[in-house]
Amino acid sequence: MPSRIIMKESSMKFCEYIKTCREHFSLTQEELVNLLFQSNDIFLGLDAVTLSRWERCLTYPNIERQQYFIKAMQSYSHTIFPCSDSLSLEEVEKEVYEKGIQKVIGKHKRFILTFPNELLDEDAMQFNTLDTFENPHDYLNLTYTFIKKITNEMINIDFERFEQWAKHPSSFFLIASYQRQFFGVIFSIRIKEDIFNDLMHFKMSENDIKLEHLASCEEKGCEYPFTLFTYTEQTATILILRYYAHLLKHKNHISKLGSLPKSPEGENLISTLGLKHFMGDTKKASPIKAYQATIEDVLLNPYALNMLFKK
Repeated sequence: MPSRIIMKESSMKFCEYIKTCREHFSLTQEELVNLLFQSNDIFLGLDAVTLSRWERCLTYPNIERQQYFIKAMQSYSHTIFPCSDSLSLEEVEKEVYEKGIQKVIGKHKRFILTFPNELLDEDAMQFNTLDTFENPHDYLNLTYTFIKKITNEMINIDFERFEQWAKHPSSFFLIASYQRQFFGVIFSIRIKEDIFNDLMHFKMSENDIKLEHLASCEEKGCEYPFTLFTYTEQTATILILRYYAHLLKHKNHISKLGSLPKSPEGENLISTLGLKHFMGDTKKASPIKAYQATIEDVLLNPYALNMLFKK
């Protein structure tokens, strides 16, 4: 039986994250206030008293100040999303699960079906990476069939190459199952930076991606989310949260994220994850739009912060 992914037992509020960062970098409250003040004008008027109230969760910085706080810590430490190793998603996952994915990323009916949740025993739902299955062929075949149908056959890669991508060590392939039955999947590959740039400028298509174009685990590359499909909103919530956990874990080996969504629903989903429409310098007409963002922008977009930090 595949092993279930286990996450840490507690989560963190943003106020706790502020204190964690300050103590990690051995800063006094006054020193942190000065650092923030120098980093961006959004912190004009901030003083040690207000910072102390933030740290004690008596008041909260708004989402924009949260973003710029992390950026300031990032500039100070030269580390993407510093102190994120202290984050744990289990409690946040439970909270967002209860609220439903619509409050986080909106409705995407083409990717998220409406299986009646009251019929499910939540404890029986499992989320497993592809390498934990002895025979993942059925799960791969279901995902492959879904991608072909949802894109109206616009992706013409054969199943053998798709399977190679899914099994590549740097790929992220997470399956949701309920009582051993397929219930959803999220799949993303990491490709070399030059290949990513060619994709974003329409100098090549997804059908041209070869196995050797995928980045190794220790090689810096670009994340390319390929598909998300689930039977319930709650399952989608957890799959997306686990994907953010994947991005956090491998943030130092990811420079950008990009996608070429094939439907309006796909465009909406990608944009809510922090990716922006990318015009590039190509003059080639295409019905498909390119979306991309840096790893920092994806991890610091409001949707991510609303999910990653416990309220």
